[in-house]
Amino acid sequence: MKEQESLFGNLEQFESWRNEWKDMPEFQHGNEAPMRTIHVHFKTQEDIETFFKLIKQDFTDKTKFIWYPPIEKNVLKDKGYAEE
Repeated sequence: MKEQESLFGNLEQFESWRNEWKDMPEFQHGNEAPMRTIHVHFKTQEDIETFFKLIKQDFTDKTKFIWYPPIEKNVLKDKGYAEE
């Protein structure tokens, strides 16, 4: 019986990343997940405004979550490695 081909055909072409990443520094980051999440419900717009004034944070109609206390955003899209 003929062995089934890989979904991606020749796997060697997809293994070329190993050569590109050879000797690169290891990337590690800690657990970025929140320790706990609490859903808060509001009856009125005034309740929302009072809440955000109390915690001293801004909000918009698009605000879906916040961190308390506020955390610095970790923007990585403009980071990269370069050879010297």
